[in-house]
Amino acid sequence: MQITTSDKTIQIRYGNHIFTHPVNSIAYAVGENKDSITLFRNNEPIATSPLKGITVDGVSLTKDNVENLLGKLFV
Repeated sequence: MQITTSDKTIQIRYGNHIFTHPVNSIAYAVGENKDSITLFRNNEPIATSPLKGITVDGVSLTKDNVENLLGKLFV
């Protein structure tokens, strides 16, 4: 999963799908062992991926930086 941000939108590339949403319209949950995340829109899951396969603006997510990177982007 690749997440790219701008001032107003978040683009999520997940498999063959590309989602573009306004900033702060997506929620996220970190897996129990901090090894995956699930993204939600309107309380419906839209994507789940292991941390090792996720980048945010080119930075790979890790257990240590996941909350810092995603907390700024999502509600």
